[in-house]
Amino acid sequence: MNYTELCVDINTSVTQVLEVIEKTHMQAAVVVDEGYLKGTVTDGDVRRYLLKNSNINVPVEMVMCPCPIYLLENEKDRAEQCMKENRIPIIPIVNSFGKVIDIRFRGKCAVEDEALSKKLENIPVVIMAGGKGKRLLPYTAILPKPLMPVDGKTVLERIIESFTKYGCSDYFLTLNYKKEIIKAYLMDANLSCRINYIEENDYMGTAGSLGLIKDELDSTFIVSNCDILLDIDYRELVERHIEEKNEITLVLLQKDYMIPYGVVDTNKNGQVVGLREKPHLDFRLNTGVYVIEPDVIRRMTEKYVDMTEVIEHTLKSGGKVGSYLIDEQSWVDIGEMDGLNRANKR
Repeated sequence: MNYTELCVDINTSVTQVLEVIEKTHMQAAVVVDEGYLKGTVTDGDVRRYLLKNSNINVPVEMVMCPCPIYLLENEKDRAEQCMKENRIPIIPIVNSFGKVIDIRFRGKCAVEDEALSKKLENIPVVIMAGGKGKRLLPYTAILPKPLMPVDGKTVLERIIESFTKYGCSDYFLTLNYKKEIIKAYLMDANLSCRINYIEENDYMGTAGSLGLIKDELDSTFIVSNCDILLDIDYRELVERHIEEKNEITLVLLQKDYMIPYGVVDTNKNGQVVGLREKPHLDFRLNTGVYVIEPDVIRRMTEKYVDMTEVIEHTLKSGGKVGSYLIDEQSWVDIGEMDGLNRANKR
């Protein structure tokens, strides 16, 4: 990769910076002014900004770190060690005048090795795998959604792997539709983790089956749908949840969409009151991954309940519900064919 691909001008908007981060897959960019180092910005910096502000068309200067870690040209051999010690994905190399002449970034293996050391041994994971997968019909009429293949492995295996590399080893798998096929497959899969099967006798909504295991979950736990794949730092997610003392933390997707047409605003009488040329819309989507405290499910009394009801009830009872923002590059929805095809390509 040419280092200039990771450079953005100081007047660049946060929206454009997100596009650079997603395109390069490097989780960060270097901010320059006529080539001179002014700061760095990571996807985490953007997430923290967006938690407090909704406008993403502001200059990157408002989001960036203005005192970044950097190395001089004669120190570049220390780049890998410096990035590891400071847990940063990239580091700019500058000349004696402060002009960026190179950017070093950590290799994929180094990032994965670091992830392996981030332990969540005591965090159980509940994977909701009982749905019928209607969006994937007619394929799911034969094969249950959790066993859909993504580049030689099932979706379920890929989800489990994404948590296992952070040290999670205790899983609860809620089952209903074609449950015997799923259990038979996992019996031969030889996964290096413990799986507890929770079988529904009837469909219980997107959260009802949590009530079946509320006596077995006595600490913070993670819930994941079985039709999404996330590439995120789960340790940071759990730490944020605990630090903010949330009862529930939702992983949200920051989505930015440009309408490719001119939009006309009218009043109730049909009179034109304004024009907007190709406006940007930004909104946040629920990815279907949550960090939850056990008291939340101990309050559950209904047999059929959706996760939206659990969240609304928590809010109404005065509980704290937080969020953790991710970008679109970190999320793949495999619940429909287009998303499954994208997952296989990635």
